[in-house]
Amino acid sequence: MRLLAGRLELLCHRLSRELMIATFAAALLANAIAITNVFPYAPLMTEWQGMTDDRRELGFYAGFFMAAYQISQMLTSYHLGKLSDTHGRKRVILLGLATCTVPQVLFGLTRNFGVACAIRFAMGFPNAIVGVSKAMGPELFPAHQQVLAMSMISGMWGLGNIVGPSLGGLLSETGPADSLLGDFPYLLPNAICAAFAAVSMVAVARWLPETTGKHAETTATSSSTPTKPAAAAEAAAAAAVCLPRNAIPPLVGYFGLAFSAIMFDEIFPLFCVAPAASGGLGLETSSVGGVLTVAGVALVIYMFVLLPRISKRTTISRLFYVSMALCAVCYVAVPALGAAPPAAKWPLL
Repeated sequence: MRLLAGRLELLCHRLSRELMIATFAAALLANAIAITNVFPYAPLMTEWQGMTDDRRELGFYAGFFMAAYQISQMLTSYHLGKLSDTHGRKRVILLGLATCTVPQVLFGLTRNFGVACAIRFAMGFPNAIVGVSKAMGPELFPAHQQVLAMSMISGMWGLGNIVGPSLGGLLSETGPADSLLGDFPYLLPNAICAAFAAVSMVAVARWLPETTGKHAETTATSSSTPTKPAAAAEAAAAAAVCLPRNAIPPLVGYFGLAFSAIMFDEIFPLFCVAPAASGGLGLETSSVGGVLTVAGVALVIYMFVLLPRISKRTTISRLFYVSMALCAVCYVAVPALGAAPPAAKWPLL
């Protein structure tokens, strides 16, 4: 009986851990598809909203959809990170998921370009899921699985680049003319993404444990009036943590990586739908979704299959430098696809 009880306890522990990992991944995926599902149809949505009839100008207006989300995140990410340190990372993740539900449905229902940009801004303003997850991942996983934690965060973004653009490209403009989906051709992908975010919220509330915040609350309760030496020590420690010099190079490197990656992710769909006469590829929405899906599959394979093996044979810093160099080559090579023969464009993509 004791052996059976021990096995059942071990099984329950494993199941709870698997649920925790799956919930963490679902939250990251819901956030990723909320961002990326708009990529294939953003230029055509601006045309549907009557901003311009010239397809060469669609990219200019579609860029506001992309920029509104990122600008709002830039304004609040630091403060939400501090909030997660004091009130818990789980609460900040739930707040971010909430912005991927109703606001996303409203985005699919609006015919006004300015309102659509405002909704995208509101979706990103209280959303710091990615940043908080990069702090929460190492707290959820043991030391020997830190690479897995970081790979999961990047891998879920890759999977989001599969699911999001696929939903946006394949499900937009699919409803009958005299139906709700016909009147609002971009509602269906947004509604599905919002439903997935709502399910993820329930899962996070139920199965994702809190990894911080409780300690801060306990400390504040047990010592509401700290002694002067303790307060001085805390102030000195805070000053040392706020601006560590050895953190500046990684932060600058990550800024460069994030800046170039996000810019490419948002410009590439615009390049795909731009007319061939203007140097673009002239692809339809469904084709753009297919291209982004292939790229997402490749990223997931790399993150979960190749990266753990490569990281055992080289240093992280060397891997970072090589990856940045390869990305630079790809960024320079992509615009040349517009001049490639039609038969060669798809294999090169």
